[in-house]
Formats: sequence, C-alpha cells, structure tokens
Amino acid sequence: MENMIETKDVIQSFPIAGGKELVVLKNINIQIPTGKLTMLRGRSGSGKTTLMNIIGCLDLPTSGTYALA
Repeated sequence: MENMIETKDVIQSFPIAGGKELVVLKNINIQIPTGKLTMLRGRSGSGKTTLMNIIGCLDLPTSGTYALA
C-alpha cells in the first residue's frame, strides 16, 4: 500500500531567550498509508499541533523531510 504522508527524521526547534533552542520534535518518522484513518494523540505539550502544522504545509521543519502523495 502506498503512503499518503511520510516523514523522515523531522526535527522542529524554536529559538528562546539566551540564544538557546527549544527542540519540540526530535527525529519524527511516520508513515500514514493512503485510505487509512490515523489518530495522533499525546500529552499536552508533546508536539501534536507542531507536527500537524508541518504535515498540513503550514510550517517547515527545522530539518528532516516529509512527503505528501
């Protein structure tokens, strides 16, 4: 089955005070097959919305790749 969405080693970080970085997503690898219902769940602050913004092409990852079929 072909994947509709695939990410490889996606990292997302944001600059914070003091010249430091806050890493929100680290090495995220997912494969979502075409035609399958997939649920994303996790604790508050775990990066769900950040990942959905990348998958939905609203934001670019700091590094890594993603593909939409």
